Amino acid sequence: MYTAAAETFVRQTEDTQLYQIITVDRDRLIYRAKKVTAELHDAFTLIKRPGRANELVDSIPYRPKNLRRSTPDAGQPPVSEPAAAVQTVE
Repeated sequence: MYTAAAETFVRQTEDTQLYQIITVDRDRLIYRAKKVTAELHDAFTLIKRPGRANELVDSIPYRPKNLRRSTPDAGQPPVSEPAAAVQTVE
């Protein structure tokens, strides 16, 4: 089972309409979140590895956060997120 603290979740946005596409293909679960304009917002692949920890491959597009001005980050320049990251999960 995978549990994560809030700071683990890199992609943040507010006031944005999204839809999700989830595909399962053998040992892979592929998750994509898109804006209503079809622009990719968030994505990852979870790979099942029998006898070992599962592998999580983030495919987050390189874009600034989309947060309301009332958030603690208001007045700060946009923060860009990493393009990809790989970690293992159980």
